[in-house]
Amino acid sequence: MEELSDAQVLVLAAQLAATPDLPTFRLLAATQRDVLTSAIVYRTLLTYLPLDADLEVEQQLELLLRDLDQDFANFNTLDAPANVHDLQVPNPSDAERSLPELRLEKVPVHDENEGQDLLADFVIAWIHKLEGFSGISASVLALVDQFAVQHTMLRIWADAFLRPLHRLQNDLYPDQASSLSLHDLEAQRGQTGVNALLTFAAHSGTSAAIGRDLEEVVAPWVRGSNKLKRRKVSAGVPEQTRTSATAWDDVNEWLLGTSHRNYALAADAVQQWNGPTQLNAAEEDVDQNGPDVEDMVSYVRTVLALVYVSKGSDDDSRINTKKLLLKRAAHLAQLMPPDFNQPLPETSQAGNLTGATRADLLEDAFLSVQNSLTRPSTDVIELLYGVLSTQTQLSELKIQSTTKSVTSTVLFEPEEKQKQELRTILNQVPRMTRSNLSWTDIRRRLLWLQTWSSRRSGSDVTGTAYLSRISDEYLEAQIVDAMLVANEYQSVKDTYLGSDELALPREKIKQLVLDAIHSAYDNASNGNRTRGGVKKASDLIQAFRSSFESASEFTRLEHLIKATHSLSFYHLTLRNGVPFQPVSIRVSSDPLSLIEKVLDQNNQAYAKLDDLLGIARNLVLAGLPTPPPSDYAPGEEVPVERRLFDSEHRITYSAIIAALSDHDFDTAYSLITTRFDITSDRSSYPSFQDDTSWRAAYAAGRHRPSSPPKDIHKRIASLQKRMELLSKALTWAPTPDTLPEILETWRRCEDELDGLKSQALQEERDFDAQGDDLVPGGFGPSDRDIDANETRRMLDSRRGYNTFAPSYEEEAPVSLFDVARGAAGALRKNAFPLRGAGGGQGGWGGQTSGIKVHDQPRTSMEGMSSSGELERPGSADGQRVRKRDMLSNAVTGGLVSGLSWALGAPPARQQG
Repeated sequence: MEELSDAQVLVLAAQLAATPDLPTFRLLAATQRDVLTSAIVYRTLLTYLPLDADLEVEQQLELLLRDLDQDFANFNTLDAPANVHDLQVPNPSDAERSLPELRLEKVPVHDENEGQDLLADFVIAWIHKLEGFSGISASVLALVDQFAVQHTMLRIWADAFLRPLHRLQNDLYPDQASSLSLHDLEAQRGQTGVNALLTFAAHSGTSAAIGRDLEEVVAPWVRGSNKLKRRKVSAGVPEQTRTSATAWDDVNEWLLGTSHRNYALAADAVQQWNGPTQLNAAEEDVDQNGPDVEDMVSYVRTVLALVYVSKGSDDDSRINTKKLLLKRAAHLAQLMPPDFNQPLPETSQAGNLTGATRADLLEDAFLSVQNSLTRPSTDVIELLYGVLSTQTQLSELKIQSTTKSVTSTVLFEPEEKQKQELRTILNQVPRMTRSNLSWTDIRRRLLWLQTWSSRRSGSDVTGTAYLSRISDEYLEAQIVDAMLVANEYQSVKDTYLGSDELALPREKIKQLVLDAIHSAYDNASNGNRTRGGVKKASDLIQAFRSSFESASEFTRLEHLIKATHSLSFYHLTLRNGVPFQPVSIRVSSDPLSLIEKVLDQNNQAYAKLDDLLGIARNLVLAGLPTPPPSDYAPGEEVPVERRLFDSEHRITYSAIIAALSDHDFDTAYSLITTRFDITSDRSSYPSFQDDTSWRAAYAAGRHRPSSPPKDIHKRIASLQKRMELLSKALTWAPTPDTLPEILETWRRCEDELDGLKSQALQEERDFDAQGDDLVPGGFGPSDRDIDANETRRMLDSRRGYNTFAPSYEEEAPVSLFDVARGAAGALRKNAFPLRGAGGGQGGWGGQTSGIKVHDQPRTSMEGMSSSGELERPGSADGQRVRKRDMLSNAVTGGLVSGLSWALGAPPARQQG
């Protein structure tokens, strides 16, 4: 070849590259080395070589590149092409003019730290141009393989970017991966690059694709990235720093981040991918004992982190997935995998974790090398074994949980938090709809949750478990309480009272039963013992009364339920319109006041006094508080009999007042005369100070009906009853202070009685006169007839004949002076028996009185003859005593008896 100028060589080389005539170009480059340097040749090829070259051109390019790489050491000019002399070489002037128009492209430098490797840089740049034109073909990979062994950077680049992209575009996703280019892949770093490579697998919808892509696409990309990083790091940096942050960490973080969006995808990935240990044996620069061991540990840590993370509560499928992940982590870490086929496994070794803190459960701390909860070890595997088994037990009870929450409860929560979790479980058990639910099985599960073991040591648990901080006694007590709430009475008897080795003392079981009765009673909204909480309390009493030797508490509760049941039939509203509830009895400081409210709020409830007294008796026998009697010191124990007596007096008094409020005087009168027996009361309780009976009698005695009867005889009878009650009030009054008031009421009644009797007498005479006037002919009775009628009336009166209407002809009203004079005389005789009847000191004033009480002694009711008339004592002829004398005698005798008792004088009957 003739001598050519530099310009001619350059222009001719460009023409040969564009033709393309690579054999001639190869000869030209070999003979013109001073002008066509390797850099110029690569730039000329990169600029002018057509992208649509055929296979022959590709082969010639490969030969050219090999000669350039060897600096044409093995090139022989004798192998020049035959048409080399037919070249149209441009003249020098034209070449000079064309030279500025060449504008050769520069070959990009891919590894500035290592210096420029012209061949590797050209091949990479040429492949970039080919990818944009025709994609990545097999010939491109063949071209790279020819020089990959001698050029490490080219091999690393091809493994990191070219081969993964070729697999995506040609083998795995030919219809989708065309959108991803080499430039894009090289620009991606960290999780973004991993996400770009795995996007197609995530969208494919097949679980097998994610593991395959991790192995065939991501793993080569990560290894290449790591090698590129190691090549770029200065040799003076410590090895730990150079290998601590690798692209494998990006994969791990991508897996953890994906688990929040698509947990199943992340789980499938780690199930199918064995991690970064699957290395290519042909790679010569891999340090088997270097960073790959740490990368594998980080990968196992990621698998363990996937066991902890959850979005929301874990369901059964998520828990099963986590069990598979735990087995996978144990297998990768070459540890003993857990056996989840056991329903209640033994995991008692999970107590040796040291240095674990709450911060280890944070999302951004799972992959930290300092995290004790994700460090591959037997203790961590055992811990998660127990945690996932606990989640299974909770899931069967329909209790939602997360792995992190259960782990936190096991390791970090205090005793109170674990007690709260126990209450949640026990509250959930009754809501289960399974008909075969066994409380024996529930108890066995709870005992396992306390120890993560089926073996019981007999002492409080100190290991690591879900409920390990709860004592045995508290756990058993809560189980008993839950059984009682669920009406499993027989299960309680069989489990806790029917065996020789009792889990709890009998007294503790008894107290739990009593507490359950109180709880059911207090939560009842109705007092009827056939409904709701009171029924449950009653059933508890019947079920357990015979199981304990001392049943006094159950007897008291039975009385309480009887009283509550009886009260439920009455309308009762408490303060501020709050309806009555059974708990109102137990919280009241004076339960008997509820009966008084019943009398106030229910019409004619006083008519059911026996029922109300039964309620009062049951309240007292139930041991509820009642105000102590006045004759007992504060804090002194009052016998039950005395409390019963006082309650009956109190309720009877309230019933009398209620009857009077309802203007039912007859019922009040009947209750006073039949229910109060002061003599018997004082003989039974000598210290008894009755302040109730006289008040009832006085209240009834001064009661005036709102609408008095029109019949004057009935009015007189009612007034006489009132005066009788006033006389009882005088007799029963405990102190003389009340006597003036009672006597004043008596005087008013006496005046009213006098008026009524006078009115009755006048009406009787008017009636007789009217009858005389109505006789035909106007003839009235003669004087003889009038005398005869008068005589007949007197005889009838003596014989006690019952007439239709009493006659008040012979009656004269007794005066208050006669009553007081008789009372004073009787008092003087009884209080001062040694003095004569006509003189001496007497009375409350202490002055000498010579008043003679009566000319003749009064008689009592014992002097009544069989014919209904009163006879004088010791009189044979049985002289009749007038009604006013009888009334005066009764009042005087009662007054004397009461005053004598108040003053301490012996009764008149006991004197001489």
